[in-house]
Amino acid sequence: MNIEQKRMSGLKITGIVAAVLFALAVGVWFWLAAVSKRGWAQMATELQAMLAERRGRDGARPVLRGTAVAGNAWDDYGNALLEMKKAKGASQVLYGFVTKDAKADRAKVGELLATHGSALDALRSGAGKSRASYAYQWERGFAMDVPSLMESQMLVNLAICRARSLAEEGKGREAAELLLDAGQFGRDLGSDAVIISEMISLAALALVLDELKAHSLS
Repeated sequence: MNIEQKRMSGLKITGIVAAVLFALAVGVWFWLAAVSKRGWAQMATELQAMLAERRGRDGARPVLRGTAVAGNAWDDYGNALLEMKKAKGASQVLYGFVTKDAKADRAKVGELLATHGSALDALRSGAGKSRASYAYQWERGFAMDVPSLMESQMLVNLAICRARSLAEEGKGREAAELLLDAGQFGRDLGSDAVIISEMISLAALALVLDELKAHSLS
């Protein structure tokens, strides 16, 4: 076999090897595509099942005081948060009073309680409902609506401010009941919720529990 024949033979072998490798690569690609497609289909099926299971929950939970009234707490909580949205610039005023900042403006807190007290009426009403189920649109992902975190914090702080006022007036029982209602709201905020709502829920519950402890020791 001369050099030219050997060269041609080598090229044929190389071509055959390349063809085999290409065929294997194509086969692996189709296999991975099929596996991936099945995986996505299975994940989509599981996701739909999870969404259906979550939507099937009725949000029933016990109330912390009294007898539960039929209805969804979020119908009332939503009204409370809408009222808090009207309280422009109230966040720092309420937070300062709740944390007992020396610069807290008690007069402004009184004005907020007088102007936006209806939010606490809605809070009490919601806390007494038999279930709490926020209508999360899970399929929308990050685009879905969630309870306003700022207004949620402000609502709890407003409740704490009012509870302190009631306690100073000698209405200790009413103060404790309002704190329990605020605690119920905190619990409902974090139940079956997105993680940021759960975090705000924990912060709200911590504030309410600290206030209840202080109230019981006073």
